[in-house]
Amino acid sequence: QNFGQNNNYQTPPPRQNFRPFSNANTHFQNKLPPSPCWLCTKQGITNAYHWVQTCPFGLSAGQLPSPNTAAPNFDPPKEENQQWQLPTVSGYYKRNPLPCVLDTGSTISLIPRDLVTKNLLKMTNVQGIVVQQTRGTISLTKTCTFSLKIGTINKNVTMYVLDHTLPYIILGMPELSKYDITIDCSKQKICQNGKNLNKSQNDKNHSNDKNKQNISLHISECKQINSHCSQTTEDQVNPPQSVTENKCELRKEVKDIIKNFDSVFSKDKYDVGALRVEPQRIVLNSDLPVSLRPYRTSPVEEQEIKSQVEKLLQAGLIKESNSPYSSPVTLAFKRDEGKKTRLCIDFRKLNALCKSDSEPLPLMDSLLDKLSKAKIFSSLDLASGYWHVPIHPKDTEKLAFCTNFGLYE
Repeated sequence: QNFGQNNNYQTPPPRQNFRPFSNANTHFQNKLPPSPCWLCTKQGITNAYHWVQTCPFGLSAGQLPSPNTAAPNFDPPKEENQQWQLPTVSGYYKRNPLPCVLDTGSTISLIPRDLVTKNLLKMTNVQGIVVQQTRGTISLTKTCTFSLKIGTINKNVTMYVLDHTLPYIILGMPELSKYDITIDCSKQKICQNGKNLNKSQNDKNHSNDKNKQNISLHISECKQINSHCSQTTEDQVNPPQSVTENKCELRKEVKDIIKNFDSVFSKDKYDVGALRVEPQRIVLNSDLPVSLRPYRTSPVEEQEIKSQVEKLLQAGLIKESNSPYSSPVTLAFKRDEGKKTRLCIDFRKLNALCKSDSEPLPLMDSLLDKLSKAKIFSSLDLASGYWHVPIHPKDTEKLAFCTNFGLYE
């Protein structure tokens, strides 16, 4: 027997239900997803997902071109069109700059999560919405409400939080109407109440940031304040108040009082005192100690923590500990220094075991009624207030905190 040869083989009959495609265009559109059109790709259009039969490059529907068919030629864009940039204006949140891109085709406004974290804004969970964009869809489940100033108008706005990384926020049509913004495409101007918003903004912002670092004023030198404010802008300092001779004399008296009681003012962040109250007790619901491991930190953060702990030891605010309790430390962002330098202790596990004290807080309205005839007001801001509160010696071990290089209380 010879393998591979079969003399009894017969050709099978043709299929009864088989027929060629009467309409190839309809078949491929129903069975296969559209792919990028090669005619459009030649012209640099990368997002043209349609069938070649329906390509708008001068081809009639249903005509299938060959791969060697030359794509129609289009005139290149003029040089004047290449000068256009994104329509951008400068916004401010508490004097912090927030660049804003104007999107007249959007019905919502978006703010990147990076800007939310940088400006310490609060986010709120909402019912998610799905937004269609050129590269697909995205789901937005958080919003952020804050005060935004553009030009001379300051409004509260609510924006959806975007997980993408962008250096600017996107203003949609609802917010553009709030700020009375108009875009003149022929003159390439962005105006608010007839005033141009994008005129030399880059130079102005650069000048403001440079001059902010050189402002140094003393409260008693009224003439120096007036002369300096006349040379600065409203974005750099608060609008100057009218200063009279009586107010200058009053400020001189305040300065003398501060000088006489110089010892009650802190010279630096580690120059702290103590409140004149009874040592505080920490009463727990359980005798089991809370012991947690240190958090993982970067080498830069660990060096910052070590430096602050050494200064606290030198100031006598903490000491080394052998306590069974242990709470980790972390660094938080400090706005006035612009980086993570605030040393914080995570007492959440310990707080969950504490018995709360019932202590009524004073009513704000009652306090304001007592200040109706006062002329001079003072505010008390304890420097590093956490270290001012005395703790009972039996409870100091419960406040022990751990680092990667030791345990302290």
